[in-house]
Amino acid sequence: MALSRKGYLESLADYRLWRRLEDEVIKEFLSQHSHDGKIDKRKGFRRPNLDYNGEKRTRVNYYETIWWKMLQQDREALKISTSRQSQLFRLRFRLPFPIFEFLLYWTKTWYKCSSSDSSGRHAVPLELKLLGVLRILGRATCFDGITELTRMSITTIQSFFSYMV
Repeated sequence: MALSRKGYLESLADYRLWRRLEDEVIKEFLSQHSHDGKIDKRKGFRRPNLDYNGEKRTRVNYYETIWWKMLQQDREALKISTSRQSQLFRLRFRLPFPIFEFLLYWTKTWYKCSSSDSSGRHAVPLELKLLGVLRILGRATCFDGITELTRMSITTIQSFFSYMV
């Protein structure tokens, strides 16, 4: 059954009215159940800044990760090839620490990364990205395992891995 132009315009107006009412109902619902009051500008809906447990999400501090602490606290011991920390580093990443330092220096010469992302938040340190790639290559760790150890996103490590390899 074909609609006339008038019938089509009336049905289109009814549809637009229905969508507008539906949007208002959703906005009202979200405003009552929102915790932080932020509005998603693309849709006009309120979005809570909460994780899956209902706790407020915070920005990851990469300088508190296990690998970063290892690099900062054990740096002198890592340089001595007979130390326990150096042997553990070699076991985990399949190369000695001085070679890691050389790779890091080499990577910094051609891979340009800033200390913050486009929104001004701290970016993932290059050292952690490189350690992630070495762990994947040396021990066949999946991207999710690197995410657990460094708290960087899977897409970050995937893109850096593809860039390096």
